[in-house]
Amino acid sequence: MTFTGSGVLTVLPGTKVMMDGNYSIGIYDNTRLLAEGTENDPIVFTSTNGTSRKSWGTLFVYSSYNIFKWCIVEYGDWGLKLYGYPDIASNNIVENCEFRNNDQGLRMEKNDVNVISCNIHDNRHNVVTINNARIDMQGTRIYNGDRDGIYSSSGNLLNIYGSVIENNGNGGTSTRNGILAGYNDVINIGRVNYPYWSGYNTIRNNYSSEVYALSGIAQIQMMYNSVHDDDGYELYNASSSNPTIPTMFCWWGEAPPNYAQFYGNVSIMDELESQPTWEGQTSSGGLSKPVAVPAKYISPEEQIVHLKNLIATNPKTTQADSALVSLFSIVRSDYVDNQHQERDDFYSYLSKLNDTYGKYSLGKRALQYMIVWKMLANENETAIKLSLNALDCIANPDRMGVMGNLVNLYTYSDQYDLAADILTQYKEQYKSDEASIEFLSASLADKKEMYELEKALAKGTTPPKEEIASLIPDKFKLYQAYPNPFNPVTQFGYAIPTKSQVRIDIYDLRGRLMETLVNQVKEPGNYQVAWDASKYPSGVYLYKIQAGTYTETRKCLLIK
Repeated sequence: MTFTGSGVLTVLPGTKVMMDGNYSIGIYDNTRLLAEGTENDPIVFTSTNGTSRKSWGTLFVYSSYNIFKWCIVEYGDWGLKLYGYPDIASNNIVENCEFRNNDQGLRMEKNDVNVISCNIHDNRHNVVTINNARIDMQGTRIYNGDRDGIYSSSGNLLNIYGSVIENNGNGGTSTRNGILAGYNDVINIGRVNYPYWSGYNTIRNNYSSEVYALSGIAQIQMMYNSVHDDDGYELYNASSSNPTIPTMFCWWGEAPPNYAQFYGNVSIMDELESQPTWEGQTSSGGLSKPVAVPAKYISPEEQIVHLKNLIATNPKTTQADSALVSLFSIVRSDYVDNQHQERDDFYSYLSKLNDTYGKYSLGKRALQYMIVWKMLANENETAIKLSLNALDCIANPDRMGVMGNLVNLYTYSDQYDLAADILTQYKEQYKSDEASIEFLSASLADKKEMYELEKALAKGTTPPKEEIASLIPDKFKLYQAYPNPFNPVTQFGYAIPTKSQVRIDIYDLRGRLMETLVNQVKEPGNYQVAWDASKYPSGVYLYKIQAGTYTETRKCLLIK
């Protein structure tokens, strides 16, 4: 079942939605899904007859402002996949839901999601966040997954509060950690830097490491958590290219901590001397709530100025490189809200660093952050060009992250053959990275299938040419684009029964105005206007007419 347009699909409490085989539900365009059950009458998305993973397909949501409350999602492939746009607040809410016995329980990609008081367990992958997602998670229990409790990769921002992540990594041979932080991720498990806030998270008894920072750039902070197990690593920083992971006021299972259970650049400050009373309990409502701070603290704005001064003073040193990582963490965390007024100028700042210090680690780091910034703005073609430049000048392990990210960039740009070519190279060069290969392969196949579905949805919508009559019409009308799908030129027909001011605009699916085709007074009659979309990427576009009090919006599909 596929829902498109701008309506609202409401699923009532107590509803059981049953599917089998490859069948799925897809929410596209500006459609919203409101699935709000109650504690006594939850909504269940399940299989018709199977009780194993992949007994049905995916609950796929490609829009904003969706709400899932008191839902159970079970026995699916990707149980719930939220896919969206990273540069705006999508405001999707997942609250008091249970995800169990799916291949992937909850997957969030290029999206803005609040995850509150959920139970996510016994999935092969419990939680997956990929490519510039912004996730606020609180009061959530994540446990008994075959692989990582939370697998994160490529430019995500995660704030985690009052959650319990335990006993993950029970099956399989790939990565099996409590939290895995990937390339260019910023993960706050509490914040050590201003604004300080405590995590109150319990991360324990996961198979390999409790928290693992993958090779490449990953920025992690940990404040007031309980993190421990009897073996393996509590905190593993895999690469010297990663910044130091700062931790404060954490319980590590014993006092003093066993420092043999920490690997790489890790800073342990003021560790707790006994197990906190709240260990193993979930709590919500306190995410980002500031805690007591020193009398003299440095505000984010002051930190930004300070870090930029450090970079300008010693640009060719590792100190400048570390300062840029910290600077990126602050500005990336503020990308949507833009309270510090850095978002619009940050790319130019990075570009100047890369132009001036391209041979040094600072300039190479700036180039990688330039890629992230263009991806956040959905300017994928520019991000692809930057990525190709980065492959020529950046060494491993950062090069590995750039190449994996490039697979997704080509995929998002509907250049599937190029994505497959880069993926083949990635498999050959980084064959030991089983988890990333799996996710990259699955994302490519899924996005290609979605693209074919969008083409199928557009078929049959073209009106016959004779529908646009030569007589004076008796009502306003906006006709379907012809041809549709198209490459690169299509035409829109419209009918004007009375003399009117007419405006026809082109928008992308996020509501951004691309261009205005008509903006003038028209006499009564039938008209056509052509749109040359050669400068735009493939995808679905909206065309809207406003004539007097009449408005109408339709879709067209550009395929290159």
